[in-house]
Amino acid sequence: MHLTDADIVLLLRGGLGRKRFQSAKNHLADCTECTERLAFVDRLPDFLREETPPLKSSLFEKAEDLVRPKRSNGSWLSNILVRGRVVVAGLAAVVVVVGVLLLTQEERTSRFRADTESQVSLMLMPLDGARVESRSSFYWSSVADAYAYRVEIFHAKGLSLWNTTLTDTSVSLPATVVFEPGSSYLWRVEALMPDTRIYRSEIQKFTYVQGGPR
Repeated sequence: MHLTDADIVLLLRGGLGRKRFQSAKNHLADCTECTERLAFVDRLPDFLREETPPLKSSLFEKAEDLVRPKRSNGSWLSNILVRGRVVVAGLAAVVVVVGVLLLTQEERTSRFRADTESQVSLMLMPLDGARVESRSSFYWSSVADAYAYRVEIFHAKGLSLWNTTLTDTSVSLPATVVFEPGSSYLWRVEALMPDTRIYRSEIQKFTYVQGGPR
């Protein structure tokens, strides 16, 4: 049975277990088609193989020999059909790689979303959709028994930009926080409770506008 596209991606990413890796290695030693697919995926641009460690083995030497242009004693039609199968299999592998990267990105960006089970109603200022200057302060209502608050600002795609923990219910952004004029950002407040519970506010969106000197 041939390796699936997912198996090839996991093999390149070092995600196969020891037994599955040895089984895949044994299969590739005798399967020209799977070896060619492996070589195709390994030649993908770097942005499609982000965080994929290179697999150092003689398998790639064999793959290089298979895909390197060379004279063939077979018919030209047979060569075209073989190349066509490799291209189709390679395109399918691209789809799998892109899917894996999208899932990874989804895992990265989903961490900023509020957990509905621990969500609490807090009055946040600036309000959702407000226009904010870099010198603006951020305010929120207090939560009974909370011993501290964690404030975090995110890029629109969910990547963390800045955060701090304090006991007050307001904060002014430091000069190190740099916004792009006209860009949108997200922010929320977490109330830290003595029993280790964390209550999160809803996420608010604001747009940065160029302000005067701080």
